[in-house]
Amino acid sequence: MEGAMVIGLQAAQAGLQQGEELLRRGRNAEAADLARRAVVALPGEPRAHYLLGMALARQAAGRPDLRDEAASAFQAVLDRAPGHPGSLLHLGLLLAENGREADSLPVLDSFLAGQPAHPRARVARANALQHLGRVADSLPDYEAALAQDPKLRAARSNYLLALLKARRVEPAMAQGRMLLDGHPGDIRALALYATAASAAGAADVYEHLVRPDDWPRAATPFGEAGPERDALHDQLIAD
Repeated sequence: MEGAMVIGLQAAQAGLQQGEELLRRGRNAEAADLARRAVVALPGEPRAHYLLGMALARQAAGRPDLRDEAASAFQAVLDRAPGHPGSLLHLGLLLAENGREADSLPVLDSFLAGQPAHPRARVARANALQHLGRVADSLPDYEAALAQDPKLRAARSNYLLALLKARRVEPAMAQGRMLLDGHPGDIRALALYATAASAAGAADVYEHLVRPDDWPRAATPFGEAGPERDALHDQLIAD
């Protein structure tokens, strides 16, 4: 009996290693299947739960059920290995993505206590704070993330929005210019930058931003040629 148990544990460990290799190769659904078996065979092994969480998280776009299962797997890791950095990071991200921003903050704080310069975690924390109405508190996190990685387009756009909410118009205009320099025609940047220019009384900048001929991407007609496309395009310009 004891020998059979040893063989069973060895097989479970081998399956766990195979699942980790599948995850590295991007075969996430297969990795999740092996991870579920490993969790049953090795319930006390944090690696098995972490493998399951990662395999599910990589398939979770548009799937709240998979996000919930992945979050449970990462929590299972933390129950067995408190402070596990990867589980803290991914659990915090999943909670924020699932509309549980308030729950995500202490998890992200625990992760950032050990890795304060992590841009993705900083952005997630900033977005959560902004969503919760704590706009002023979100600004330092956006600034820290962008200092680490200036190419974070979505972070800079959300930072611009937070600056507008905080009525910091001049910094918002600077961010709008920077965003459009890197991404000409970005519709959200145009809208936010124009809002900042209007609030700052910069009429010349505002008029330039809302002139359709200056929108490299937005003013390009799309769809099949015909009256329906023309009408839609005209309405977009008017809006």
